Amino acid sequence: MVEILTPSYLGALEFMYKEDKNMPGYVSAIHYQLPLEDAVYVVYTRQFTKELDDNSLSSILAMKESGVNKFNAILDRAIADVTNTNNATMALEKLFGIETSKEIKNCWECLYLKDRTTRGEIKKYLPYHSVLLSHIQNKSQLLKDLIRGYHNNFSDETNVKDYLLGIDELANVEGVNLFAILDRVKREIAPKQFIELVANKHFDYKKYGLTCSDKQLSDYLSEQDLAYLERLTILPFLDSKEYRLDSFKEKIKEDLSSSSLDSSKAEILFTLLKESRDGKTINYRDYFDSSKLENLYNNTSNAFKYDLISMKLSELGSYSSTRYLSSIMDSEDEDMVKELTKVSYYYVNFGDLLCSIDSSVHPLVNSLCKYITTDDNMQQTMDVSCVAKRFSIIIENSEIAAKDLVLKMNAPWNNKQNVTVEIIDSLPIELFQAAKSIDCELSSYLLEIASNYLQSLSQEEWTDSLLEDNSFNVQLLKLHHTNKVQPFFDALKDILKKYANGSSDSCFTKDKLAILVGIAEELQHEIKKLFLDIRDIFLSSSITTEKLILYGDWLFKYGNLSQKIGCLEKILPSEIIDDNMIIRMLYEHKEIVKGMVDHSQDPSEFLDKLKAMALGNRKDDESLADLCKYLCIFKESSRKDKK
Repeated sequence: MVEILTPSYLGALEFMYKEDKNMPGYVSAIHYQLPLEDAVYVVYTRQFTKELDDNSLSSILAMKESGVNKFNAILDRAIADVTNTNNATMALEKLFGIETSKEIKNCWECLYLKDRTTRGEIKKYLPYHSVLLSHIQNKSQLLKDLIRGYHNNFSDETNVKDYLLGIDELANVEGVNLFAILDRVKREIAPKQFIELVANKHFDYKKYGLTCSDKQLSDYLSEQDLAYLERLTILPFLDSKEYRLDSFKEKIKEDLSSSSLDSSKAEILFTLLKESRDGKTINYRDYFDSSKLENLYNNTSNAFKYDLISMKLSELGSYSSTRYLSSIMDSEDEDMVKELTKVSYYYVNFGDLLCSIDSSVHPLVNSLCKYITTDDNMQQTMDVSCVAKRFSIIIENSEIAAKDLVLKMNAPWNNKQNVTVEIIDSLPIELFQAAKSIDCELSSYLLEIASNYLQSLSQEEWTDSLLEDNSFNVQLLKLHHTNKVQPFFDALKDILKKYANGSSDSCFTKDKLAILVGIAEELQHEIKKLFLDIRDIFLSSSITTEKLILYGDWLFKYGNLSQKIGCLEKILPSEIIDDNMIIRMLYEHKEIVKGMVDHSQDPSEFLDKLKAMALGNRKDDESLADLCKYLCIFKESSRKDKK
């Protein structure tokens, strides 16, 4: 065949014929005594077919490089005659590689059709499967055929690693969505093989189209000895909703409850529980009592002792009778704390541990909680609503900073939505104070529901809150108010008006009123109208010393007292103005007082009272003296003579 393609016998005449693409055909026709066309097809097709079946490309490569006419047509006929598509596929891959053309694509499609009709039963992955898959158009159909064959021939003797390797090779082919097909096609396998699958593919085990029933796997594990279970690595990767492993866990419980349990066995069994716990904490009391725990601790010298300490911590404060742990509970050793953080969450919820903090907190618990709180990498969950309710107690009795605790509560793995409007009034004001100063999602959420809560209170509830000492609602409103709260303002108006007209004796101190009026001002409620109404109440009735002291500053600010006739006589009657606080108030608002005097029909009683006090028992009161001077009650010279 080589002599036909590159004849050496031409000798010196080679230069005349070596570029002639028809030369091999003519030589073949002479050699085989056939017509030219038949010689080309018969001879070369026979040789190409043999080489494809043998995965040997000497003649094919030579003809391809020589540029013989009809090369592609001959190759197509050869492909139709191959009997070993495995070798033929690998041969074509070597022949064309990444080359592509219409003719080459046609070769691959011909080989695929030949493979479908001649390959027989597919039993396991072969490298040519992924090669052929990479070059054909209908990848989906070939994938389905391959998976069906692999699954149909999967037996207890099947090598799982070989199967996984084959699937990965197929999945690596460009343009293939193999795992979507495997998601719809499942093959149940033996527990031993399933364990090997999970051990190799970890969390991705579901992608490979193999499964094992929960009961079969659980029963199989239950039958294994402790040495086997100590080497078991698959439990952390199993979907706990799909694999409950009830019989296996019951077997663990039986072994832990055994009187022959020692610390080495306990360590192995608790490791299995930790790996299959599904996020739930392990309650050691489900397996043995505290006396057994003490016995295990006293006979443990390795790292398992930190598990046993953590089990004791799950009792949440009931440590007083634990003599064997007394020195440890009083310890703040950093190395011990670090070791405990690695295992404590298996046995005690971090949030529960935080909520157990009170005035009698043990140093170890304090140190552990502080370490977890301040370490951003410690992803330990908590019931945010529980911690929120005890926020001030935790901060007061631990070394945890308010900011650190809020940021830990804010962690994305914690559910903040269980802090609702309904429980706002059970939360400490210190939590909202911290939220006000810390920029995070939880802070924004807390302040948002605080606003909703304040808006939800009725006027009656606000009335009770305003009259109550140290009211949570008032403290919260003082801390955070962004929108008008009309029921609050209506309650404030009602209390102030009723106290002014004498229909109620209930009111509050001037300092508290200053806070409430300040809030109402910031919320842009109608404060001016309120004190105009209160002014009119006093204009139509009478005012007392106490009421003038309480309302005075805001009457001067909002009551237009200098513009209303009769205000001097009704708001500042002479019989009540000799109180020290009132004198200071008049001095502070002397401009308005002067206007009231100027608009009064008869200010003599008021002026005479001030003059009498200034010349009498209050002659050393500088505020009064300056007020009298401002109102021109007596001249500067007469004042000096008196001195």
